[in-house]
Amino acid sequence: MSEVKGLKETKEVLDFAIGAVTAVNNITADKKIDFSDLAHVMALLPIAGPALDGVKEIPAELMDLTSQEGVELVAYVAAKLSLENSHAKDIALAAMKAAVATFELIKAVKAPVVVA
Repeated sequence: MSEVKGLKETKEVLDFAIGAVTAVNNITADKKIDFSDLAHVMALLPIAGPALDGVKEIPAELMDLTSQEGVELVAYVAAKLSLENSHAKDIALAAMKAAVATFELIKAVKAPVVVA
């Protein structure tokens, strides 16, 4: 039996992804960008660290994902965004794909540069 990884890191990345989308929506709502929009960006700082710190654990969490955890993630997204579960499922799946892509990007950026 495999070790149960849980959802902690995945939820932290979901929090950041939802926060980032919310920030962009708030910033662009008035169709102008000004100094007052800085507050929306600043709101991301406390959730960015935890999201990035554990991003390397997300592939393992997703590979270990049970159907119960899948339902839990959909409910988590639904609660965060006050959505119906059917729409939250689409968002949760897209966010998980984005989390894996973010992990791959961070890995690529941190990879040592090899000069031939």
